[in-house]
Amino acid sequence: MNFKFAPLAAAVTAVLGIGWLLASSGTTPPTVVPSAVNGIPVVEHVIYLSVDALRGDALETILNTRPTQYPSFKRLRDGGAATFRARTDYGFTETIPNHSTMVTGRPVYEPGTTTQAGIIGHGQINNTGAGVTGVTSVIHRLGGNGAASTYKSSVFDVVHESGRPTAFFFSKDRIFFLVRSYDSTYGADSTGVPGVVNPAKNKIDRASPSTGFPANASAVGEVFVTDANTNGLAAFTMLHFIDPDTSVHSTALTTTTPPAALSSYESAILACDTSLGKIFAWLDSHPADKACTTLIVSGDHGGIGGVTNPHGDATRVENFTIPFFMTGPGFAAGSNTYQYFTNRTDPGTVRSPDLLTTLPNPPLRNGDMANLATTLLGLPTVPGSYFKPLLINPDTTSIISITPTAGGSHEVKWPLSATGYRLETTTNLQAGPWTLVNTSLTATPDSNVHTVTPSAAKAFFRLKKM
Repeated sequence: MNFKFAPLAAAVTAVLGIGWLLASSGTTPPTVVPSAVNGIPVVEHVIYLSVDALRGDALETILNTRPTQYPSFKRLRDGGAATFRARTDYGFTETIPNHSTMVTGRPVYEPGTTTQAGIIGHGQINNTGAGVTGVTSVIHRLGGNGAASTYKSSVFDVVHESGRPTAFFFSKDRIFFLVRSYDSTYGADSTGVPGVVNPAKNKIDRASPSTGFPANASAVGEVFVTDANTNGLAAFTMLHFIDPDTSVHSTALTTTTPPAALSSYESAILACDTSLGKIFAWLDSHPADKACTTLIVSGDHGGIGGVTNPHGDATRVENFTIPFFMTGPGFAAGSNTYQYFTNRTDPGTVRSPDLLTTLPNPPLRNGDMANLATTLLGLPTVPGSYFKPLLINPDTTSIISITPTAGGSHEVKWPLSATGYRLETTTNLQAGPWTLVNTSLTATPDSNVHTVTPSAAKAFFRLKKM
């Protein structure tokens, strides 16, 4: 069955809760495909921006003291979910190890160890050298050019194999390591794998080249705009801005207050702010795409500057603390990123280990991006991944649940406490019409229940204020 996802809250007005697609064909067991996940709408596009050396506390200070000078980051902070206390990989605060973690959803080392086994961890410990830049260096080999280990699937695999386009535009030559890892030579041939629509080995449809790549945030922003105008917005687009990292490698990281001149680091963030504005401007000028797009922004690591390796010490809070923003359908303006996850906890300034049994929940890491993106796109988790954030709408009274029954039907439930609403259904999420559900309704001590017998037709449900 072919279908096009649409974000429920954007597609219709006065929607409260989850919409579900129910379908069956002949004797095939009915399938249930969500148009939302625990109250967060599924979208058609995810844009993920990694800002190199974007330190959480530094950006927070900048936005608190002179927000009008950084309108795009201010829009991120104020217009959606924000935290300045997310985390890098536990053991590494460098670019290539962290970007490898971002796309695979795996830590660098085996969790809780310093072992480069490459079984659960991806094992790419190198940030420079032949393990990154060699013409045969790939993430599927330990250290990039060591012994071959297991294939490390990525967010690009999952999206590409679903039949949707992917894109990756970056401003640092070493990041081509990841493009090479998922190209027509080193990507996985998934022919015959159940559920795969596009089995081709090349998992990244549009990408920056190994040479002549965009040199800074401004250039990456222009490439994004040109590509989106030419090819349409990819289902998953990953972007990388280099500018703050260039600054911390050349000078000490400082922040100033008006009316003093901006520091080198602040100027670099300002350049990123301007380019981020190009992304916002494109979305604003394409409202249909904007309505079904989530933008995620984080850092790959922080930095201190003024030392030989300005962000190499993974024990420094300045290096392992990064911001994490989410804006799009379902993420309320001015909210805290952590409130949207049932299994992530704000760590404050604690350097929480990478085991998933801490705090009592671990902190949000940039490595959560891979499965956050697949979840928002309504797709499965990345095979072999370790970081699996669980999304939830913090307004739990708005959640409609659906569960199969022993007899093959499904029960659509919503709380009795949600008074003043009526259940409506449609077979066309985009065009409607929506009709009142007034049959097969019962009540339990705490829920309203509508029983659905799946058929060949598809159906969406919503609660609407009366």
